[in-house]
Amino acid sequence: MVCESIGVRSDLDRQCNARPVAWARGLYLLFALSAAASAVNLVNDLGDLDTDRRHPRKSARPLASGQLSVLSAVALAPVLLLLAMILGWRAGDVSIVAIYALVALSYSLALKEWPLLDLFALAALYSLRLVGGGIVTHHPVSKSLLVFSSFLFFSLAAVRRVSELMDDGKSVSGVFPRRGYSAADLPIMITFGVASSFSSCIVLALYVQGRVANVENWSGELLWGIVPLLLFWQCRLWLATSRGYVTDDPIVYAAQDWVTWIVVACTVAIYVVRAFGLPSA
Repeated sequence: MVCESIGVRSDLDRQCNARPVAWARGLYLLFALSAAASAVNLVNDLGDLDTDRRHPRKSARPLASGQLSVLSAVALAPVLLLLAMILGWRAGDVSIVAIYALVALSYSLALKEWPLLDLFALAALYSLRLVGGGIVTHHPVSKSLLVFSSFLFFSLAAVRRVSELMDDGKSVSGVFPRRGYSAADLPIMITFGVASSFSSCIVLALYVQGRVANVENWSGELLWGIVPLLLFWQCRLWLATSRGYVTDDPIVYAAQDWVTWIVVACTVAIYVVRAFGLPSA
């Protein structure tokens, strides 16, 4: 009995010690991927410098406006990439950062000029962050989460591209530089994105059904509330995009949207109530 108690205590100690390590590795990877993304963004802005200078909104970017010199950008990009690799090594898997940087660089230099491939590349970059976090923290991403997030990220990628094309279409030239689309492609691209949004909610609904199928507690049914919340948020995002309100990365827009924060708060509240497992009356 004493030996068993010692064994259980040792397992608990290892689990407690593993949690700070997992959090540290996750944060290291977060900063690593951010540094890699910043390096590639500098390369992307260098390639788009001429078109950005003629764009009514993108001309305010540091490189296009002259706040950051070309020489500084050329020098800073490899430094950021090296920092990303060091942080990736500290996270425990530098290959994740290398793959992310390679996909991001391929997107900036070539893939964003190819229709549909650009959307899949953007969705892959979002997914790599999620999968990479699961790897370094030793909490692998489940298949349900991967499928759900893939549809969600594809929808966000479509929002980003549609908003860019709508914004570029308002410019004087009316052309889409370094893009493989025309104005006639916007309706079908919106269809792709909206369909992907609904698909993500269907996957989430199937997951919730599996979670609450054998739960006798009424609080388990609360998980169903997350499904319409997510669907409402995505529909609202697409409505804002079609009206031309989203002029930047959809994540940036969402972070500045007060309705998004209400949806997040309601989702967290539902999950907390479910986690406590309140008894039925």
